[in-house]
Amino acid sequence: MLLDNIKNRIDKAEIISFDIFDTLLLRPYVKPVDLFTHIGQLQGMPFFSICRQAAEKETRAEHPSKEDIRFDQIYQNIDETFKPLQDIEINWEERVLRPNFELKQVYDYALSQNKTIVIISDMYLPTDFIAKVLRKNSYDGWERLYVSGDIGLTKGTGNLFKRVLQDFSLDTPKKVLHIGDNKHSDYKAPHKLGIECVLYKQVLEQFLDAHKYLYELHREAEQNLGLSILLSVLAYRWHEQIIKGENSFDYWSELGYLYAGPLAYGYCRFIEEVTTEQKLDFIGFVARDGYTLQKVFTLLCPSVKTEYIYAPRFLNLICRLDYARRNIEQTSAILDYFSQENSEIKRLSSTKKLIKAKEQHNFIQNHIDLFLPIAKKNLKNYRSYISSKLPQNAKIGMVDTITGEFSAQKLLQSALDKEIHGIYWSVILQAYKGIYSRSCFINQSSLQEDVSVYTKNWNFIEFLLTSPEYPIKNMDRNGNPIYESNPNAAEKYRAQIYPVISAGAIKFVQDIQALFGEHNIFLDGEGLVTYINSFIENPTKRDISEMSKIKFGKDSNHTDYVPLFSESIPLREYLLHPKKTLKRIKKLIWQTSWQSLFACLLKPISIRSKGMKRIDIYFFPYLAKQFFGAFLNISSTCSYKIIVGKKQSEDKHGKR
Repeated sequence: MLLDNIKNRIDKAEIISFDIFDTLLLRPYVKPVDLFTHIGQLQGMPFFSICRQAAEKETRAEHPSKEDIRFDQIYQNIDETFKPLQDIEINWEERVLRPNFELKQVYDYALSQNKTIVIISDMYLPTDFIAKVLRKNSYDGWERLYVSGDIGLTKGTGNLFKRVLQDFSLDTPKKVLHIGDNKHSDYKAPHKLGIECVLYKQVLEQFLDAHKYLYELHREAEQNLGLSILLSVLAYRWHEQIIKGENSFDYWSELGYLYAGPLAYGYCRFIEEVTTEQKLDFIGFVARDGYTLQKVFTLLCPSVKTEYIYAPRFLNLICRLDYARRNIEQTSAILDYFSQENSEIKRLSSTKKLIKAKEQHNFIQNHIDLFLPIAKKNLKNYRSYISSKLPQNAKIGMVDTITGEFSAQKLLQSALDKEIHGIYWSVILQAYKGIYSRSCFINQSSLQEDVSVYTKNWNFIEFLLTSPEYPIKNMDRNGNPIYESNPNAAEKYRAQIYPVISAGAIKFVQDIQALFGEHNIFLDGEGLVTYINSFIENPTKRDISEMSKIKFGKDSNHTDYVPLFSESIPLREYLLHPKKTLKRIKKLIWQTSWQSLFACLLKPISIRSKGMKRIDIYFFPYLAKQFFGAFLNISSTCSYKIIVGKKQSEDKHGKR
């Protein structure tokens, strides 16, 4: 804690001097100029940031005798197009500036010790405006406020500090203790004058030091406004928790805030854009992925009518007999369901060997007269349900996450007998793209192409954007979902923790609204995937432990469950079934240190080759990261590698 470290120095000083920006007050941006970028995007003027920075540079060049310039002088030099943004910029500064809790403690302590407080800043904004913002953020009781733009002197030259010493008639500079974040203007320059100094580490730097894996994301944030704001907001919250001693937290609530919240916010902003562009009157959020999304969208767009609706893939199978003939999961699900509904289908299917998808498909088609009446009855019941939820005379949109076959959209359109507009995170099958009216948050032709915009585990997205409900098996005549009657332990645990995750996500969105109001922070899909991947690639021990309890159903009928990230494996399995255990470990995205060591011992070397043209040799391929690599690239098609550590992933097309 800063205060504990400098109390004695404050006690010895007569005057305590504070820097303002990134010290007493914080902006929610990685770079100060991101504020200009944000204003420009909100106003539909993408070149504002460039022109605003150019105007400031030009103004400084025009006043060489002044060490700093004024805010109004900058706008005198800006293009006429952007002059109306002068008031918007200063109002936006007032909106987003927030107190630094750590420095507020230091400030309040200095006040309590009856120290003379001086606030000093290299800033072009007007002195009266800065005074207003300081008081708004509970910084009262200071003696003097020095702002370089109005005075024409800066801290960086040392002249603004000299003015302070002169005004207070101080012949002993050591009586002043200055606290600020800039290495030159807040430390080196005053230190040369004999002033005592404390160089403050910015909150974002503290946050990144505690979360080193986010440094790469920080570099991305320099070019991505949404990530710039997201990182800054998360750093501010983390810092507040540290300063207030709120270090213990519920894991699932924090997961919701840090990851589900940003995902839902960014996607719902896209849904808002599509709703406006397509002039949609009504939005149906498809269960289960639409549970939290609907709540967030309602916060962001309260005037748009919405409904949480059920349209699971299983219903599309049993209402429309719409299945892929080569998909054994889908053909089996249809046979299982219709055999329970019709004794004749059950009898006939029991007399035949129906193991392969082709055999099951042929059976369904050969006895379609037995299947169709049940399917029509199911569709009739579903039509009754969905008609009570979605108005017939409205232009309707439906929201889902990812789709390959548009099963929910096909089911809804069949039941309503009208076209609706699908809104998706992404569509993964090229064949269906031109058929259905749809918009995609991330436009993508397949999961294998351009994988940079996809998470390294899509099922994690669906886990974050799910609901506490059990899998839906059917709808009753009144339109109520019929849930899985005997859910397994994985579904029960997910149902237990998901309300906490969802609440964390809602809290994130509420915090963003409290800071930015109705204004968008532009979290785009690619930035969000980069952010999610940073979590996936850098799990903590607690992440691995908590996620070992999470499994997901990989098939449409929710019968085959596999670990989402990690799995706890009993010791006896390592001893009694080492080869089977190794196979289980190899399938895990996250491994414990022991699992990684076990895998390396059983398989210390992995060789991947394409003839003699490409040979990759990995030593200890199941370590958490790569430690050494030697590469020889002879041509674009001929290469040799020796690597110690984690093996690179390779998709089925051979891309890495």
